[in-house]
Amino acid sequence: GVLTGCCRGQASNPAATGSPALEMLGGGAEAALAKKRTLLRITLLGPARGGKTSLVNALVNNAFHERYQPTEDTTLSYVSVSAQEEDALPSAPKFNALVEIEDTRASDKMELAECHNLTDPWWPRPEALAMEKPPRASIVPETGRRCSAFLPFSMTDAPTGKFNDEGSRVVRCETGMWVGKYFCYIREKQCGPKELDGAGRQCKSCRRFQRSLTAKGEYRLIARQRMAYVFVFDATDKSSYLQCLTCLKEHFQESSKRTEIKTKPLVYLVGSQIDKDPDRSVFHDVVAHMRGFVTEQAEQGNRVSAQLVSAMTNRCVPKLLRTIVMDLKGMEPLWKVIPHGEGAGEEATKQIAPSSERTDLAAG
Repeated sequence: GVLTGCCRGQASNPAATGSPALEMLGGGAEAALAKKRTLLRITLLGPARGGKTSLVNALVNNAFHERYQPTEDTTLSYVSVSAQEEDALPSAPKFNALVEIEDTRASDKMELAECHNLTDPWWPRPEALAMEKPPRASIVPETGRRCSAFLPFSMTDAPTGKFNDEGSRVVRCETGMWVGKYFCYIREKQCGPKELDGAGRQCKSCRRFQRSLTAKGEYRLIARQRMAYVFVFDATDKSSYLQCLTCLKEHFQESSKRTEIKTKPLVYLVGSQIDKDPDRSVFHDVVAHMRGFVTEQAEQGNRVSAQLVSAMTNRCVPKLLRTIVMDLKGMEPLWKVIPHGEGAGEEATKQIAPSSERTDLAAG
């Protein structure tokens, strides 16, 4: 059956006018944005066998693989999206985005430090560097065409880098107790295997560089920060759902400590694998509890949008991606280095709530 719920007020016809923040800049802002491709990032979290990787395959490749293969390291995938609200006019400008999807290993198998890293919107870079204005696109003299500062980029595993996030060259220590650790050997920072009373020390930048390394090499992200967290679980498995709720609650606890973050990433709770056995009582119990949980979190000031999907049948998967992209469109501080455009007045810096002030639990 179809289960629907609405736990918060829905924005009135957001598609008719587009982003409220862009409206403040005039009618040409939407058209100008439609000519660009905005870089967004979505991070998937959840327990083992919850369906995170299957959801990524459905989003990126429109494919489903029966064989289960656990995700060992956090991986990145990319998909290009041109989206507009469902009730938008055909002539309305589209919002074009390159979505960076971060697929993580099972949350119940993560170390505490790894969980905290993913909760940090800017990891592995510090906020100051992540918030720097990116280089402008250059013009190729021979053709006069614009050359992106970010493309082309490699889709293969990146090799270990040679510089930390402060631009200092790092060298791997090969001997002693610090073997395998990287140092920039800058004396002012006392960074080196024997720089602090002979005991050694890594500066903060080198420690961040060290944490960014995985079995596949340096973890290199394109988007400047995490903008949307998607917590995925098996909607037909009560244990999977409860583990996902634990992960989500821990996320809110860590996020509440980051009081300096003015615009928090969006949060989605997604029940997957609804094709398995939608008539089982456990499925209906999970969905009913999920609706109550979303309402409870809303009363506590935590915004959570929920949806049910099936990666195998591709049911509601395109809708989920479109919803997230369009919600992020209205949250300009998450993806714009200078929110609402250069030279915009103070009135335009007002934070705009996402269009997903609704809770969509429709499975069809």
